[in-house]
Amino acid sequence: MKKTTTVLLALTGALFFLSTNASAIAILDVDSSGQLLGAKGVVVGENTYDVEFTDGAYWSLFEFGHTFGYYNAALASQALLDQVLLDTEYGLFDSNPSLTKGIETTRAYGGVIFTPHSRPFLNSGGSFQLGGWAARNTPTIANDEIASWAIASSGPSFNSTNMTTLTYAVWTQSAAPVPEPGTFALLLAGLLAVVTYKKTLLNKNK
Repeated sequence: MKKTTTVLLALTGALFFLSTNASAIAILDVDSSGQLLGAKGVVVGENTYDVEFTDGAYWSLFEFGHTFGYYNAALASQALLDQVLLDTEYGLFDSNPSLTKGIETTRAYGGVIFTPHSRPFLNSGGSFQLGGWAARNTPTIANDEIASWAIASSGPSFNSTNMTTLTYAVWTQSAAPVPEPGTFALLLAGLLAVVTYKKTLLNKNK
């Protein structure tokens, strides 16, 4: 009985790992001109999120606060590089950063997708400061990186419209994902294997 329980736990763990990773695929949002507008189902930590790349004033985009604090904003920025800003059949979104909405440069420096984690505040030097994590997307994937940034401004609006190398990432938590048919088949196959194994053991013990 102990051996049966061990096998059951091992199979359950394997099935959980496979099923969760099978659904961990970001769906890119690309318009008819080939511009990357954002993505759905981006995995950040243990949850999935939808992200929209957009320009505008900070207070109009983040009126109700931020989705992430300091630590998770870093995870979200890394998730953009790993799951979204890639060369795919829909577009070369890593090799050509200017295909991302809000990034209007083709310089080797690339572009920055900025995820704020705190409200702007007035620092001791008399200027406003906005903290967040930057996902820097360059034409060479080896130079892609994330970094903790503090943007300084003479005013509190932090409008990215005139920043040709920077755009904001606006995140919202995704609805609970529905398992794909392949996942159901995988789970069913695993359960059948457990039942068959258990019946085999019972027949041997008779």
